Amino acid sequence: MHKTYFFESGLPRSGSTLLSAILNQNPDIHCGAISPVLEIMYYTEQYFEGSEQALAYPKPAQHYKIISSVIGNYYSDRAEPIICDKCRAWPNNTERIQEYITKTPKILCPVRDVVEILASFIQMIHRNSNQVSFVDKALIDKGYKPTDDNRCDYLMCPEGIVDQSLYAFGEGFRKGCEKYMHMIEYNDLVNRPEDTMRKVYKFLEIPEYKHDFGNVSHKYRERDDEVYGLSDMHEVRKQVKRTSKRPEEVLSDYVLNKYSGMEFWRKAKQPISLFI
Repeated sequence: MHKTYFFESGLPRSGSTLLSAILNQNPDIHCGAISPVLEIMYYTEQYFEGSEQALAYPKPAQHYKIISSVIGNYYSDRAEPIICDKCRAWPNNTERIQEYITKTPKILCPVRDVVEILASFIQMIHRNSNQVSFVDKALIDKGYKPTDDNRCDYLMCPEGIVDQSLYAFGEGFRKGCEKYMHMIEYNDLVNRPEDTMRKVYKFLEIPEYKHDFGNVSHKYRERDDEVYGLSDMHEVRKQVKRTSKRPEEVLSDYVLNKYSGMEFWRKAKQPISLFI
C-alpha cells in the first residue's frame, strides 16, 4: 500500500515524544520511536560507493532501488497510510529524503531554549539518582566528577546529545532547507496544544484531527533503563501541560551565562555562524 512519509527531528527534551504521542491519536498516522532508517540508508550508500564488488560490477539502478526501499520495508508492518519517521539527523539529510523518499520533505522540529533543555536533563538525572545515567557514565569514564555543571558541559560538547542535535538542526538551516522544516516551540505545544497542532496539520497539508489533550499516552516504549539509565527518558504525562521548573531554579549562573541565547532558529533570516 502506498504510504506518505513525513519526518520528525528537532532537539532533545523539547516535546518530540509528546508530539509523537499526540499524532498517534490519529488512526491514519504512525509515529514510532527513533528509527534506524536514515542510518541504514547512509551506510548502505557508503557500502555501494566503496565496495570492491559494487565498484567492479556496478549496478547503480539496483543500488538506488535497495536504498529507496529501506523505509518501505522498515514500515511494512504498519497499516497506517501516513508514517512519521523519527531521527534527529533528518534536517542534515534532506538531500537523501529527496533522492530516495520524496521530493518534498516535511520535517517536524520540536525546539526549546537550550537552557531549558539542560535544566530538563538535570532534573531527570536527579529523579533517577538510583541509576547511573548515560551522561554520568560518560563523565566517570573520562575521569570527571558528575556534577550538574559537568553534566551540562558534557551534553553541550561535540559528543553530547544536545550539541549533536543542534549541529544537525543547524546544518538544515545552513543548507537552506528551513523551508522543509516546521519549528514547534515546546512552550507552545504544552501551553497552546490545539493551536499548535492546527499549524502542524496545515504544514503537513493533511486533514485536521480532533485530539484529546487530556488523555495522551505513549504507545511505543523504549528501553530507557537499559540504554540511558533514565527510567522516564521518554515518559509522557496523560494531560498536556507544562510542569518543569524554570532554568534559573535548576542551573548555576555558570551554565546560564554560558548557554543562554543559542536559539538560532528564531533568527533564521540572519547569517548562522553558531557552529562555524
